[in-house]
Amino acid sequence: TLESYACVFPYTNKPFAQVADSSRLSSDGWEVALINFMIPNADASSGDGENGSIFGVSLVLTKPYEGLSSNGGTNKRVAMELVQGEATEDGSKSSETSEKVGETVVDSDGKAIGAAPFASPLIFSHQKAESIGDSFTSMRQIRVSSETPNFNSRLKGTPWSERATKEDCSITVGIALVSQKNSILAMRSTLSRLLFDHSRSVPVDGKEDEDNDASVSQLVCGPLADLLGNFSHEDIESVALKCVLEPYLRFGSSPWLDQPLIKQSTEFMLCAGMQLLQSLPPVPLALLFVSALLEQKIVFSSSRRSLLLSATCGLTELLQPLKWSHLLVPLAPSALATDLVQYPAPFILGIPSEDPGSMDLLNSLPEDVTLVDLDVGRVILARSFAFDDGLVRGETDEQTTARALRSQVLYLAQSLGVLFGACLQQQTWCCDSPSVTFPQSQALRHTTTTTDFERLKLLSKSFINEILEGAPFCCFWVEENKKDAEASMKEGNILFDEDRFFDIKNGRAEGLYQPLFSKRDCLEVLPSDESEARESSSKLALSLRDFDLVLESFLRCQSMSTFISSCPKKSMVYY
Repeated sequence: TLESYACVFPYTNKPFAQVADSSRLSSDGWEVALINFMIPNADASSGDGENGSIFGVSLVLTKPYEGLSSNGGTNKRVAMELVQGEATEDGSKSSETSEKVGETVVDSDGKAIGAAPFASPLIFSHQKAESIGDSFTSMRQIRVSSETPNFNSRLKGTPWSERATKEDCSITVGIALVSQKNSILAMRSTLSRLLFDHSRSVPVDGKEDEDNDASVSQLVCGPLADLLGNFSHEDIESVALKCVLEPYLRFGSSPWLDQPLIKQSTEFMLCAGMQLLQSLPPVPLALLFVSALLEQKIVFSSSRRSLLLSATCGLTELLQPLKWSHLLVPLAPSALATDLVQYPAPFILGIPSEDPGSMDLLNSLPEDVTLVDLDVGRVILARSFAFDDGLVRGETDEQTTARALRSQVLYLAQSLGVLFGACLQQQTWCCDSPSVTFPQSQALRHTTTTTDFERLKLLSKSFINEILEGAPFCCFWVEENKKDAEASMKEGNILFDEDRFFDIKNGRAEGLYQPLFSKRDCLEVLPSDESEARESSSKLALSLRDFDLVLESFLRCQSMSTFISSCPKKSMVYY
């Protein structure tokens, strides 16, 4: 169900939780979570959104059972109603506005000076509540585009939080936005603005809080919870939710209106990659990269559900130009994960460690599953590999071959990890080098965070390009010579010479099989940094002496088969 992907369990029972992430607890005791998630299609094989998968962001408000008796220090009830009209910059009610949020504002000379500011649909006031005696009730009017009499009638009744509190358990309410395209950044901005706008506290004198971006700990989330809970009634207008969300949807999507659709997905992938880099040290990250490159079974674990999606997306980005063509479920509910970890083919799963039963599952994973603990920052390599029983090079004993393959993977990960560390944190990983100097200020501070992942992507791409180097020249295109009438129906088969491939890899490691012409001369259409990366890729060559089992395992991968199949016919030896 959608709830199993979009909801989150309470976190306040952890030691130091309110200190480490105080922004998740509002002043009136509501736990607030903004979660990124992806629901894969039944035949999902990647996380690019082109296979019917659904991307989403959910805003979840939870009141723990032990906190239901408290109300954040206030006994004043908040009355709400939806009124027809639209928002203006000064907060007054109007039937029209001069600019919609997100539209470009121009000066008298016609020059763009920025986007129209967000116009909140809320009007705050105070009124005397006859049912409460002399106390005052805060009144919130929400300007909407249509009349909603049934919704308003329900709002005047008993608030949802009071009705739900009658149950002897925690109460949870939330809202989720979903899309078939990766528009997570826009959806997250939409729900974040909804939260901060509807949870602003208003002093008794009626003056509105001007800080729209206050921290969650300064917000009062009860009114928003009651507003969202009111949608649980079946007799309200079907347009009510759309009317409430309209201004926030315009605000969240406004930065992307003039951008290509792929732009938002690219920006999210950069952010996701940075979160992966910040969760794993260079050597464990390299071990994860090698495991994914060899198409092993991988399980991510974290108590932060949004991080699971970021880690899986970031990992698949590092595999380019290859593509992960197996099962990928960034967030697998515990009920589903129990069956998925027994899946016979390679997979990448994300399992929230806070779900009931998840810790028992993570402690009893099959031997061929690699566990990535994002909260601790470690990678526990699988004790057995998917292809170790089918390798023919090296020892004939299967157990000896399996141990040798695992040793080669660890050796390669350690070597790549040093390279990753030098790429990301040169002052730390190359501190013995005389070329490394420490500035007097900001010596270890990163100033270009998104560039770090881009540099790592370029490095990993160079490594993969070196592995693929020479592969087309080991391919033989074979097709049946048919008559001219049947020429259009010709189908070819590709034969791959593994011995020649291994000979090329070994030669590349020894400095042989270098191109006659500089690749920089042949790759003028590529950006300069990518040309330089390919030019120096031979320095990343793997020798058959040290990594024969790794190279043979790579040849068994589906991504290698896909790459060979996609090579143009004229690049092969064919007849």
